[in-house]
Amino acid sequence: HGQNNSVVENEQSLPESSFSTSNSSKDVWPASSFNLNGKHLFDSSALEISFDIDYAHFENTTIQNFLTKYFDNNQQILKPDYYLYGDLMGSLNIKSLKFDLIKKFSKNKQFESGLKSSIVNADNDLAFYDKSNTHPVYDSSKSNHFLYKEQIHASYLNYKQDWHKLSLQSGIRLEFTKATGTQIVNNYKFNKNYIDLFPSIFLNYKFASNYDMGLNLSRRLDRPNYQQLNPFKFFLDPSTYREGNPFLNPQYSWIFEWNHSFNKNYNFSISYTQTQDNITEVIGPVQGLDRVTVQTHENLTQFDNLSVNASGSFDITNYWSSMVNLGSWIGKYRGNFANTQLRDGNLVVNLSCNNTIKLLKNWNSEINFNYQSPEVYGFMKVYSMWGLSVGIQKQFLNKKLNAKFAVSDLFWTNLPEADIRYRDYFEHFDVKRETRVASLSLSYRFGSLKLGNAPRKNGGAEEEKKRAGTGQG
Repeated sequence: HGQNNSVVENEQSLPESSFSTSNSSKDVWPASSFNLNGKHLFDSSALEISFDIDYAHFENTTIQNFLTKYFDNNQQILKPDYYLYGDLMGSLNIKSLKFDLIKKFSKNKQFESGLKSSIVNADNDLAFYDKSNTHPVYDSSKSNHFLYKEQIHASYLNYKQDWHKLSLQSGIRLEFTKATGTQIVNNYKFNKNYIDLFPSIFLNYKFASNYDMGLNLSRRLDRPNYQQLNPFKFFLDPSTYREGNPFLNPQYSWIFEWNHSFNKNYNFSISYTQTQDNITEVIGPVQGLDRVTVQTHENLTQFDNLSVNASGSFDITNYWSSMVNLGSWIGKYRGNFANTQLRDGNLVVNLSCNNTIKLLKNWNSEINFNYQSPEVYGFMKVYSMWGLSVGIQKQFLNKKLNAKFAVSDLFWTNLPEADIRYRDYFEHFDVKRETRVASLSLSYRFGSLKLGNAPRKNGGAEEEKKRAGTGQG
């Protein structure tokens, strides 16, 4: 459920009317996944082979209701109510086959190779109806039916070797992608076929027992997730909606990192990333419509990022430990959207401090603080944000039963606010949502505390599941 209130201003920035939209939705998101895996080690040749077969299925059924009331400056009814009803149905199927080979030539030298194929099919059907009058009327301008098919076939080679103080890892990955999309409502199709090569090299040198230095260079591909590609419209009110972009391309990045590690507790790094076709969230006017705003994703031409990061864990007293992370970066965006050329960026500082304080026997408390300075994100100028979260926990029954009470964003300050400016358009928004949440949790651990948690086997379709909005089945 949600409520959105808007004021309409004239050219002199004086209010001339207002409208209020209440929205409610009922969502069902069933999901299932299957993984079959195997591994065999040939002791005589130090050869290991493994495979993963994955299948995952996701569905969603959503019913949406939007009721908008219009008022003049005296809060009198200005025009009839607008009632919009949406019926959304979607399905996503992921199939994946992965094969890996590891050959150890010695204790410090090994070769890896592998193949992977994934096939994804998505079917999303959205129907909107205007129910303002007695008989519902199908709204073809808001409805859509989108089919998406994707095949990715990849192979990789990787080599690792350790010397006395130096370690090397170098690899290359080849990918072939074929994607097709069909919008049935307007009978539009697109096809994408491309081959990409991704080299990488990682070097690490151990100068002393308490100091390591690493140099990394790699090329990376980040594909849009399936919701970003889905052209469905999700309405906030008659003047604002969110929409996917089926024309999004992957973004490609060259990444250089220079890492330092001291005593395994303190880390310092400098990195530079240059990204082409950067996938960026944008909020702006809809061409051909008056006072209508869309939130979507676009490929901007380029994004350059130079960052410095320092982190460390400290024992302030025998009872108080702290983990501090201080990051700073300069990002610069280049691109074009809504008839506006973009060439902007700024210096950003991010600080987080997580503290654990031991109180009485089997009592612990947590105090976590985070701050981020103002940031230029694409066409948005995001205001600074900060938040404080606290918690206390107690262990019972020989540390098998744990009770925890926590409050996130205690002062209700970690809320987004931004200005958006284009050549012919300006918008300011601030979002109030329930970031301040109190929770009470109980957990009980069965079995021996000495056994630890057994590692969970990840399948071969983890990347595809993350693009679907989940990392687990």
